[in-house]
Amino acid sequence: METTTIPSTSTAALVALRSDNYVDWSAKMKNYLLAQGLWDIVEPSSMETSKPAYVEFEAWKKNNDAALHAIQSTCGLDILFLIYKISSAKIAWEKLAEIFNPTRTGTKDQIIQKVGQQESSSNNPGMISKYAALVKAVRSGDWNATREFLSLHPDALTARINTHYGKTVLHVAVAAQQEHIVQELVNMMSEHDLAIPDDNGITALTETIFRGNYQIAECLIRKNRNLVTIRSSTLKYDLPVVMAMYYGHKELARYLYHQTPLGYLESELGSLLLGYAIYARELDIALHLMERCPRLALGFDTKYISSCPLYALANVITNDIPSSTSLQGWLYRHLRGRMHHQLVSSLLNLMGFERDLHHETMLVHHDVQFRQLLSRMCEAIATADITPEMINFNFVPAIFSAISKGNFEFVFHVVKANPDLLWIRNNFQIGIFQYAVNCRQPEIFSLIYGLRDENNALTRYQDVQGNNILHMAGVLTEITPIDLHIAGAALQMQKEVQWFKEVERICPPLIKGQINKEGLSPREFFTKSHQGLRKEGERWMKETATSCSTY
Repeated sequence: METTTIPSTSTAALVALRSDNYVDWSAKMKNYLLAQGLWDIVEPSSMETSKPAYVEFEAWKKNNDAALHAIQSTCGLDILFLIYKISSAKIAWEKLAEIFNPTRTGTKDQIIQKVGQQESSSNNPGMISKYAALVKAVRSGDWNATREFLSLHPDALTARINTHYGKTVLHVAVAAQQEHIVQELVNMMSEHDLAIPDDNGITALTETIFRGNYQIAECLIRKNRNLVTIRSSTLKYDLPVVMAMYYGHKELARYLYHQTPLGYLESELGSLLLGYAIYARELDIALHLMERCPRLALGFDTKYISSCPLYALANVITNDIPSSTSLQGWLYRHLRGRMHHQLVSSLLNLMGFERDLHHETMLVHHDVQFRQLLSRMCEAIATADITPEMINFNFVPAIFSAISKGNFEFVFHVVKANPDLLWIRNNFQIGIFQYAVNCRQPEIFSLIYGLRDENNALTRYQDVQGNNILHMAGVLTEITPIDLHIAGAALQMQKEVQWFKEVERICPPLIKGQINKEGLSPREFFTKSHQGLRKEGERWMKETATSCSTY
């Protein structure tokens, strides 16, 4: 039987736990936990330790959480409910062994029935036991047994056959991805039956989206087109098309998008879809949605900032697209006509570029779509009534994220669309040019040269620590971007000095002598921050000199 492989950092791949593969699952899970140094959580050793109790507890808690997560992540919903309340990896492991280990006494169905009855509410007693044969037939793909059970118990077609989650037989068939059984059940059911939710408000279509099964989704929607508009009562990303895009099921999301009425996408759900489409590089859908509803461009959620369309676009990295200044990029952008593909392919092969032509063409296509989408968003920004809340939860996160990633085009066009955004600050009172200096982004910092009137005022910003823009040029921490193309600490130090002097050149005299809350001027701050790099550079130069003298 085919198994589902779970991504793992261990050499032993994990598999999803089913009712019939406990021995295989437990062996691979044990190997994984051993490789990760987590097996002692499941089977504690008797070794003593001299570490303080609080240190032991913190280490145990961290490892227990990691082991428990590994165990839970391989359990489907029908198995997860058996252990979801357990906070100990050891107890969860023992519970699963009690239920599924074939060497234990009692059958799995008997134990699951007992657990299900313990977990079920008082008004749904014994329901798992009553429908156990039906569930087994559906999950194993046995349509004959399923049909026979339903002919004897017609009520089971729409009954809640799962005690804990209140799922119907259609939910179970979808979760098991038994397409032929789903099709037969759909033929037997009414449109209303297909829309029956479980106790969490999840319909069979939503259950399908979790797994990205296009064929099952199409089968359900053909019978009831309204399924695409039914929202879950418990899920944040609850509209089917939004969920599909969120989970990265691109083909399914594209299908659902064309099935979903626009009226359901004009709210915050439309903004979520727009953001997820950008992340998924489905930029044609994003453009189409923007054309239909331009105001979605500036939608935002204070709890889910990274889902905002503007933030998503700020994080679209175009560095993997051939640059317009590179020879490779020039060829793609300027050679046109019937001989385009053949000529470009031949030229690139001659010059040593072995990358796939189709891949390169798609990158350029995405680059064009990115610029079109950015242009549409900037049109919305130029005419928007921008509120303080919009600045704090939309523009600040998006612009500062773009700066950290060197997304020059985004920053340039957004502040050009609304120059007032030049003055925004983040929670630490850092302005955009201070942040560009801090992130070592000279191209974005160079925008300040075109701001003659505002230049002086923008350089005077101080953050909550009293650091001005020149202090930022002196910052060197573990997260300060380092140019990987520069070999050797001495050369890196030289570049840091050059960067400091470049920023210093545009600063008025007052800025150069201004002290921060540590009582340090920018130069003093630079010296303090770069002590480690300076010493490393001196050591590197000595080693290099010694190495050269041996020849």
